[in-house]
Amino acid sequence: MALQFVADWPPEMVAREIVPPYRFDPARWNDWMAPVYATFLGYAIAQENGNMPWTYGISMARRRFRTLEAAVQVAAWLGPRELSPSELSCYHNHLAAYERIVASGKDFALVVEDDIVLLERSVPILRRTLQSQPRQWDVVDIVGGVNMAPRGGMPAVNAMFYRVLPPRDRTSCGYLISRRFCIKVLEILREPVLPIDWAMSHAMARTQAVVYWSYPTAFVHGSKAGHYPETVMRNDHDMPQRPPAVRHEDA
Repeated sequence: MALQFVADWPPEMVAREIVPPYRFDPARWNDWMAPVYATFLGYAIAQENGNMPWTYGISMARRRFRTLEAAVQVAAWLGPRELSPSELSCYHNHLAAYERIVASGKDFALVVEDDIVLLERSVPILRRTLQSQPRQWDVVDIVGGVNMAPRGGMPAVNAMFYRVLPPRDRTSCGYLISRRFCIKVLEILREPVLPIDWAMSHAMARTQAVVYWSYPTAFVHGSKAGHYPETVMRNDHDMPQRPPAVRHEDA
């Protein structure tokens, strides 16, 4: 297994516009958010209602908020905003990783951010993940990070992978991604519009990607789990959250 550290676009370079200039476009934000806003809201609704399946929360969100404009009235975090240099840096570095995966010719790769936390369980669970992965997939989220664990109604494969319908990621902290899907993502996400984790959910929805969440997770998302302060995504506008509960992915 070959490891590569990807830091092609640090925030200070982005701030000086050394990368292709970023143009904030509220209309494009809305275009990208429109296919996924009900999914984001639905997951938030389900989290606030105990063990409610994600699909129920999404159905409630679609009935309650039939348009993105209606949803933004009660969830301003869904509305357009300019991405920070740190968010742009993270976005470009993920795309740089996808370019390397495509160039490598390998079938898939593991992409992780610099705030993962390794535990004693990490290596054996990662080994099990690689050995028992589903037959067909585009992305397997193996870290999580926002207290989003698999719930009832999610089809299970090999007792540790749960199919996410409609497809979305949890965060962009750590995941397996297929070379085939990298090619699609590089075409869809050429220019940054949403933060990378939301943009990935947009690409998943556009392509009807086959997405799984693993349980138990191989790693912990350190900044989201409170192990240390968040630095890269200072302007993180993920779903509003209560103080993190103790759950399997934050243990």
